[in-house]
Amino acid sequence: MITPQRRSHPSERGYSLIELMVVIAMIGIVSLITIPAMTNFSRMNKIRGAIRTVNSDLRAIRTLAITQSAPMTVTIYTGKYEGSGQNKDLRGRYDLPEIIPITRRIKRLDDIVYFVGDENETTTITFLPNGTVQGMVGTATRTIQLSSDYELPNDDVTITFSPSGSFKTVAE
Repeated sequence: MITPQRRSHPSERGYSLIELMVVIAMIGIVSLITIPAMTNFSRMNKIRGAIRTVNSDLRAIRTLAITQSAPMTVTIYTGKYEGSGQNKDLRGRYDLPEIIPITRRIKRLDDIVYFVGDENETTTITFLPNGTVQGMVGTATRTIQLSSDYELPNDDVTITFSPSGSFKTVAE
């Protein structure tokens, strides 16, 4: 026996091709807006994290110099190492004093952040047992600059040291 086909009710039908294309277009537009914003947000978080890490390490080394009654030096690299067939980018590296175990002494910033300075140059900041910075007298200041290759707001950062050993971080 042949059964008659039932007519579908309008609420039981599927989506038309036009409706699917409109939804896909809307998803594409939202993606075009949010993906670059999320990428920049992620990069800015990496920069902020690097700044927090450097600040924290500098404070810890200053405290260590005071508590150990010994000068403590932080070495900051701003260039590339070229030797024995190697070309290694050291711009994001800084070394903490030798009193710290080797596994925690050599620090490296995230891959998008680096210290600004002349090629193959190192900068040293030595905290003395009284908490001051060595070689600074009067109103002189020393600065360390961090930057990124990406065009982001506030990605250029300056850390300014005063003779008293305190330092201030300013994002530009």
